[in-house]
This record gives sequence, C-alpha cells and structure tokens, in this order.
Amino acid sequence: MNRPKVTVDQEAEAASAAKAQEAPKAAAPADEGTKHAHPVEAVQGWIHATFPGHENAVLCGFAGFLVALLLFIIGFWATLLLVLCITIGVAIGQELDGDPKIVTFFKNLLGSKDDRS
Repeated sequence: MNRPKVTVDQEAEAASAAKAQEAPKAAAPADEGTKHAHPVEAVQGWIHATFPGHENAVLCGFAGFLVALLLFIIGFWATLLLVLCITIGVAIGQELDGDPKIVTFFKNLLGSKDDRS
C-alpha cells in the first residue's frame, strides 16, 4: 500500500482540528452562547445602530402604529379597554416588584394640592 507522505505541520493541524471538534460545547466562548440569548437586547442594539439618537422616536412610532391597527381592527372602545387592562396589569406588576411608578403617578395626579408640597 502506498500511503501519501505527511509532514509534521499537517499532522499538528489535523490533531488540533480533531481536538477542537471533540471539545465540549461548554468550553465555547461566551459570545457564541449569548449572541442570540436575549432577543430584546438584540432588537435594542439593532435600533440603536440603525437609528442613532432616535431610538425613542422609532419605538413610539411603532407603538402608535400598533394602536392605529387596533383602532381599525377592533374599534375605539375595545382598544381603550385593552390599553386600560394592560396599564392595570403593568401597575400590579410594578407594585409586586416594589417600584410602583404608575400608582405613584396617579396618586400625585389625583392627590390634593397640600400633599404635593
């Protein structure tokens, strides 16, 4: 049998390639595992890269688009009820998290003028 001649460099490359394939996935760099782990952060990064300085305008424009779609599809009162239910749900979640921003806002808004000073 005629075997092709192999040099030392080719053997070293073949050995390192074999070790790389056998290495467990836990030993992979952290960037590979977390690259797509957080889709919200990926979207925020894309918006920041695509619209620098206008991130909030883009997000609010998208929210306005969704509200307009809801108004056309389910009507004004159903959309208003949906927004109210979502706001109540977020307020309850904030209260449970210990950061009741919505509740505090409405307390300040509806409270007496003596309480504000």
